[in-house]
Amino acid sequence: MPRSLRPLLFGILAFALTACGGAFGGPAVTAPDEAARIGDVQITRAELTSGVEQLLELQESIAGDLDIDITPELRREAIAQIQSEQLGQLVNREIAIAAALEVGVTRAEIDAVAAENEAGLLEETGGEEGFIELLRDNGLTRDVAVDVVLTGAAARGLLEERVGDQVRSADTLPTREARHILVPDAGDAAEVLAELRAGVDFAELAQERSEDVGSALQGGQLGSATRGAYVGPFDDAVWQAELGEVVGPIETQFGFHVLEVTGESEVEIAEASQQQLAQAVSGELARILSSISERVRIDPAFGTWDAPSQALQPATRVGSGAEVLPGLGP
Repeated sequence: MPRSLRPLLFGILAFALTACGGAFGGPAVTAPDEAARIGDVQITRAELTSGVEQLLELQESIAGDLDIDITPELRREAIAQIQSEQLGQLVNREIAIAAALEVGVTRAEIDAVAAENEAGLLEETGGEEGFIELLRDNGLTRDVAVDVVLTGAAARGLLEERVGDQVRSADTLPTREARHILVPDAGDAAEVLAELRAGVDFAELAQERSEDVGSALQGGQLGSATRGAYVGPFDDAVWQAELGEVVGPIETQFGFHVLEVTGESEVEIAEASQQQLAQAVSGELARILSSISERVRIDPAFGTWDAPSQALQPATRVGSGAEVLPGLGP
């Protein structure tokens, strides 16, 4: 499978950077040796500790090179931050692997692509010394890069390829037609819902109140779209709603929406646009990853997990009392 190494390099580092930050929230795991669990897959405290120790040693080495004095307080803050980031990366690796396995990718394929990517990066950076230097510049050790970042990136890449193949091999793509009314806050959305339930015409109300000027002129109509065409919460609502059902309020970065699905159909794959195909792939990826993210359970000593954002938020502000694994404290 030929790959351009430079885009691959930045993609792999992006996987590491986006695997943390955000919010985890599920029930606590119960096994005392677990930091997190994704379905039947366990992330142990021992695995987490190993990665944190390596990354902490790297940061201390870099600080020493820069003549930075690490006080006990700074060390604790560093440990808490590294711990949070590493656990986020471990969980996202397992989510990517589980998603890839769900669509028929094998673990052997994941490992083979990870090894191929490692070999490519070694070649791109001129060998082991250059590879280690690149990782060091990006705050990674070799073990963490290979076991966590490269493996997770390989699983995610294979997942995307397989889902793309599956979407394009189908005969048709399902589509839905929806209309909506966008308002600035939940109170306005509640008023819109009340007016609709009182019998006010949806199209007229959209023209009067919707802040989405383009669709408001069309009575709120958004036209026909495949799954994945809209931002996450809105897209989910469009595909979960019953035909003719008015639902809301749905909050997105644009405001609060009240929507109604007015029709559904299919488009022949041969007639689908590249944009429709891309949206369908994106929507299916989001559905699979969201489903697996819902299975994440984490020890609340380390934080909470928000399934939609698929990212970790520490239990407390970094450096202000989050649990530090035994042996890592100042």
